[in-house]
Amino acid sequence: MEGMRRALAETGIRFVSGRTQDGGTDWLSRPQSINPSAWLDAVTRGNASLVGLDAELGSLEPGKAGDLVVIPLQDPRVYSHPDAAWPERILWSWNRGSIRWVVVDGEVLVDDSRLPHLEIETWTQPAQDAARTLLNRGKGI
Repeated sequence: MEGMRRALAETGIRFVSGRTQDGGTDWLSRPQSINPSAWLDAVTRGNASLVGLDAELGSLEPGKAGDLVVIPLQDPRVYSHPDAAWPERILWSWNRGSIRWVVVDGEVLVDDSRLPHLEIETWTQPAQDAARTLLNRGKGI
């Protein structure tokens, strides 16, 4: 979760992350027992309200920031039952690979599942180098 928070912060995607008052589930998580409508409301309007920005964020309305996340629910990788209610389909289909587009204040930050304005190689190259080093050490045994 910490890596996800760092990546979201660096992309410019607005999000609120934290734990519930009882120290329970992180808002970015999906506990099995949660009501899908309550979860969707919590991560949209609820989060905006928590940080005092409900007049500016949290729902798509005239005068509010136009942040939008697009998840292709018909894609077999994010399949959910087609007769389920929308909050349930979003809750059980959402994963890190399911987000197709993210638009923040009119700027496309995720475009067809790619992060066009970030140099991903600068993040992944150190991990690839470390993995390569470990593999080469293993071959020398």
